[in-house]
Amino acid sequence: MSARKILFIVNPSAGKKRNLDLKEFIEKHFDFPDYTVAVSSSLQYFEEIKQKAMTENYTDVIACGGDGTVNKVATFACQHNLKLGILPLGSGNGLARSVKISMDLKKALHQVKAGKTMKIDGGVMNGNLFFCASGMGFDAYIAALFEKTEGRGLWGYIRLIWKEFFSYKPENYILNFDGKEINKPAFVLACCNSGQYGNDFYIAPTASMTDGKITVSILKPFSKWLTPYVILKVVLKKTHTLKWVETYHAADVKITREKKGSVHLDGEPHEEGIGVHYTVKPLALNIICG
Repeated sequence: MSARKILFIVNPSAGKKRNLDLKEFIEKHFDFPDYTVAVSSSLQYFEEIKQKAMTENYTDVIACGGDGTVNKVATFACQHNLKLGILPLGSGNGLARSVKISMDLKKALHQVKAGKTMKIDGGVMNGNLFFCASGMGFDAYIAALFEKTEGRGLWGYIRLIWKEFFSYKPENYILNFDGKEINKPAFVLACCNSGQYGNDFYIAPTASMTDGKITVSILKPFSKWLTPYVILKVVLKKTHTLKWVETYHAADVKITREKKGSVHLDGEPHEEGIGVHYTVKPLALNIICG
C-alpha cells in the first residue's frame, strides 16, 4: 500500500465567522508526516492547486469550506480517483453530515488522520456532478437569490426563505423514468444521492448513497399554514410520510419543466434549460468518513 500524501484545499473565507486562521489551525492540530495546506484564493488558483495534486502525487484531497467548496473538490477527487476528506465550515455541511464527519474541527482532523473510507455514488445533472442533493423549485430559486445576497450564513438564508416563501408560484414538471411519465406541479422537486440538504434537514430520508439510484422527492403544493408541520417531518426524517410528498428511486430520470431557470447542485445554483437529465456514477467517490 502506498503512503498517504494529503493536500488540504482551503476556501479563503472559510473559518472567518469563527475568527479562525484555518491554515494555522491545521498546522497546529494535524499531526501527520506528509501534508500541505493550499489556499484557493481564486478559480484560477484552484486550477493550479488541482495541477499540483496531480503532478505531486497526492493521494487525499481535503475540502475545507462549505458545500460549494466540497462539491468542487469532490468532483476533482471523483474524476481522478483520489480520496476526499472534509473539514466542514459551511452553513449546511450536507455531505459531511451524511458520512458522519464531525462538526468539531479537531475531531474532523482526527478522522482525516484515521483515514477510514467508504465508497459512495455520484449524482450527475446535465453532466455536472453532485454528491448530496440537487433539484429545482423553491429550493433552487432560493439558492439563486442567496448567491446574490450580501448577508450570508444560515440566518441570512432563513430570512430569505421567509421573505420569498408566501409569494413563490410552483411550476409544473414532467418526469420520465423506468417507462413511467409523471406530470404534476411541485413546490420542491429534489433529486438526491443523500437524504439531506444539510443541517440534518432530510428532504429524501429513504435515499441511499450506495444503491446506484437517484431518489426523487416531489413536494407538491400545500397550504403554507401547514409549514411548521412539514418542517417537523423534515427534521424527524419523516418527509416521505407526508401526503403531499411522492418518492421514487431510479438510475436515469429526465425532467421537463415550463421554463429555463436555476437548478441547484449541493446548494450551488446552475442556470439550466427546460430539460434536465439525472444519472448516477455508482460508487465513484472514495470519501473519508466517521
